[in-house]
Amino acid sequence: MSEYINFRVDGHVAELMLDRPDKLHALNVDMLNTLAEHVQDIDRNHEIRVLVITSTGDRSFCCGADIIEWSAMSPVEMWRTWIKPRPQNRVQRHLHHGRPQPGDGGAEPPHPERGQGVKVCRPSRACHVQRTPCQGAGPERKGSYGALRATARGGWLDRHGDRARRGLRPGCPGSVWVPVAPLVRHALDGSLPVCTRIDKPQAAASHLTTTMSQPKSSPVFSPRQHETAAALFERLFPADDGLPGAAEIGVMGYLENTLTGYAQEDAPAYRQGLDSLDQGAVDLTGLHFAACSDEQKDDLLKTLEAGELVGFRHPTGPDFMDMAIGHMREGVFSDPVHGGNRDKLGWKTIGHPGVWLSHSPEEMMSSEPVTKGGRFQSLEDLQGLEFTRPDGQLPVPPQFDPDAGLNPPDGEADVILIGLGMLNSVVAPLFAEAGLKVVALEAGPYLSRRDYLPDELQQAYYARAGLGPKFNSESPRWRRNEGEPTQPATYSLGRMVNGVGGSSYHYGTWLRRFHPHHFRLRSRIQENGWDHLLPDNSPAADWPISYEDLEPYYSQLEWDIGISGVSHLPRIPRSRDLPNPPMLPFRYGEVFRETAERMGLQPYPVPSGINTVPYRGRPATTYSGWICGFGTFDDSVWMPATECVPKALATGNLELKARCRALRILADDSGHACGVEYFAPDGQVHVQRGRCLILGTYLWENLRLLFLSNDDRHPGGLGNNREQLGRNVMTKNFAHVLAMFPDQVFNRHAGFAPQSLILDDFLYDDFDAEANGFLGGATISAEPNVNPLAISKEALPLDVPDWGPRYKEHIRNWQHQGVLRIQPETLPHTHNFVDLDPLYRDKSGLGLPVLRITYDMRENEHKLSQWMEDKCEEILLEMGGQNPWPGPRFTGVGSCHDLGGIRMGEDPAASVVDPNLEVHDTLGLFVFSGGVFPSCPGINPSLTMMAMCTRAAEDIIQRLTNNDIG
Repeated sequence: MSEYINFRVDGHVAELMLDRPDKLHALNVDMLNTLAEHVQDIDRNHEIRVLVITSTGDRSFCCGADIIEWSAMSPVEMWRTWIKPRPQNRVQRHLHHGRPQPGDGGAEPPHPERGQGVKVCRPSRACHVQRTPCQGAGPERKGSYGALRATARGGWLDRHGDRARRGLRPGCPGSVWVPVAPLVRHALDGSLPVCTRIDKPQAAASHLTTTMSQPKSSPVFSPRQHETAAALFERLFPADDGLPGAAEIGVMGYLENTLTGYAQEDAPAYRQGLDSLDQGAVDLTGLHFAACSDEQKDDLLKTLEAGELVGFRHPTGPDFMDMAIGHMREGVFSDPVHGGNRDKLGWKTIGHPGVWLSHSPEEMMSSEPVTKGGRFQSLEDLQGLEFTRPDGQLPVPPQFDPDAGLNPPDGEADVILIGLGMLNSVVAPLFAEAGLKVVALEAGPYLSRRDYLPDELQQAYYARAGLGPKFNSESPRWRRNEGEPTQPATYSLGRMVNGVGGSSYHYGTWLRRFHPHHFRLRSRIQENGWDHLLPDNSPAADWPISYEDLEPYYSQLEWDIGISGVSHLPRIPRSRDLPNPPMLPFRYGEVFRETAERMGLQPYPVPSGINTVPYRGRPATTYSGWICGFGTFDDSVWMPATECVPKALATGNLELKARCRALRILADDSGHACGVEYFAPDGQVHVQRGRCLILGTYLWENLRLLFLSNDDRHPGGLGNNREQLGRNVMTKNFAHVLAMFPDQVFNRHAGFAPQSLILDDFLYDDFDAEANGFLGGATISAEPNVNPLAISKEALPLDVPDWGPRYKEHIRNWQHQGVLRIQPETLPHTHNFVDLDPLYRDKSGLGLPVLRITYDMRENEHKLSQWMEDKCEEILLEMGGQNPWPGPRFTGVGSCHDLGGIRMGEDPAASVVDPNLEVHDTLGLFVFSGGVFPSCPGINPSLTMMAMCTRAAEDIIQRLTNNDIG
């Protein structure tokens, strides 16, 4: 039994767990000060070594004015008491992950007075700490960083109201960046090396509130609301047949963690919804909701779900029910570190063994459930593995200076790379090795392996996408048609990563070539007499480059990456075979393969950027389902951050400025691109001049920067003088069909997505559009890789509700479920476009407009999806599946495969960039992005994007060498 000392500050309960006294943290300055006042209440057998906070001035936090005394602390962490624990203390770990918050101010907390248990040190010399372990320690930099004021949501704003760099002044030798409560970060083993730079709060973080015990009072709800919520969740996931329900699994602990952290802005709506539900119960039954019978509760929830329970306005009844169902699933099936899934009971209920970082060939082909010997493993069980240790980092190149972003620009660059994601990382060594002076501005950090947590809720791109805080803070708005109100954008596949190397940190590694006919969309329609099938509002176009133009680059990239797969595919000509053999088989895939071949189809393993055998110093994969979507833990995945960027840095010609965010692209009086204005980590705004600028962020930010960079010569934004910017946007909606196989066990958790088998039969050049009544084709795939939260969210049969006993029974049969997924082609439509939203701003602290996406599936895409769904149902039935059912067809406006909007073409009146990706109306500015694609085949675009940009980079190098640019 844990013992606690409890403190209440401004309605928030702080608990010090005495069997984990080395993990005392404060939620804000008030709480830290209050804890300091009460440390005398701690058992005398615990020795308080240091309790520190910097403080100065009236209601301000002045960086560098007051400095922590380090000599008694090792390792060092801000807002932490170091207590010498009793020998019998048992280490437990509770992590809390915070959502990036807007720098929008709010009430300032009262400033702690000195002398109230807070130790403030003014050492006569600089910090008493060795500088050697600190990568970022450097000479003192002059200049004031201004007073910072605390925000109510945990952050610091500078005098201008902008989000400030977190922590102590970087000018102090040996200083660290410290995290802002409640996003306190620490290494998984609870320690940090001296002077580690703590600047990634979205990775593992510690929260002082423990959720494994019943709080004396709720920091979120009144007693009545807490009672109502607990009763609600118990009906959503009830105890039955000796299996635990939401209460025993600890969903309420998860919910309160979430509403005091990641989703704290949802707490008012939750309280309103619970009050309305309880009042509705009183009105209809005369009883409070918690006192109703199970049957009455279920009837009330069905009424609520149908939007017929009186009293719900904001949120509406259906919206509140959706929110509660989502939190029920997360509380039951996310890692116990988030406060729910107590003792892994959620995973035990469905028989999922949890987090395992390897699978054997026998497990992947087993016809019996793979249970790992009955062991259920979570993050807590992975202590001591490489990625959990403070030294478990990617080998960051020695030439990388994490403080380079603080340096002012040093003269004109030959090439400015705006964003160092996948594409610009791939081309960076080409420019640097050509002897050109290159400056790269990357808004994110250089991620380390400690950022790769196998934490489905926090990290996965289909959940909170914790590796993309900037992307999450500026997510676009969306509407189906012009003139309609907008709503937050939804995502059919996932969201993006911010950092050097971009989303290659968590991508699925499917690296496929487009087919030759995909570069000739308009010509192929005309040659086959299919013009009557082309919608009137679809400006279909050919690419200005061909498959033959890209084939040498495809081949070179395949060998540089070490792509694994089969080489002799019909209708995809290649100059040489792939370097590595395909992935090992998995049971579900083999059933699919045998069936498809029996039906006359040609399934094959997807080409993948993961090693199946050791290749160029990287090991073979371990086939873990916790790699794709989370970051690679074993270096088997090719990533440009580890393969390309170090080569560029080694030349001495690349200056990489991490955590530097581009604000505007500048053009001179002639309209030629000449520089970029950017926001540095210290809050300073600089201008970097350059001969050539390459915009290489993700599609949405590429478009936003082009729109925001308007000037007198480009009033509608760069590239928009012919009003083509944002036009012809195409995205993918991944329809899918599922079926039950009562007599088979598939173990889809034993393996990962790069093992998938795919069919190209329905996107070959002879796939008959005339006979089918639509244009385009699609990939059909059979994939492994299901983790617990994904299982809970898979599409349900029409007769199975989203909650209650039947839902619980259905997901317990996940081992008998199979699914075929559809990746469709999408035509461009004039009704699908992107512009700046006139109302909404981002949550970055800068308040820039977000994009507004006007997009819907059109008739041709519905016809294509229906045909493919019918074909998947036919295959599943032939495989032995029963009662197949379709998943949702429109699954989100964003997809990770978002293309178009910056179309490539010869005609400036109908495109934004030319065949070499230079902006027609802003010479010297190039766009490296899938946004330049004129069409959207049903094939993963990454390899084609890299080949296209490598080709363009070679042309740019030649022109710079000949002084034809700048």
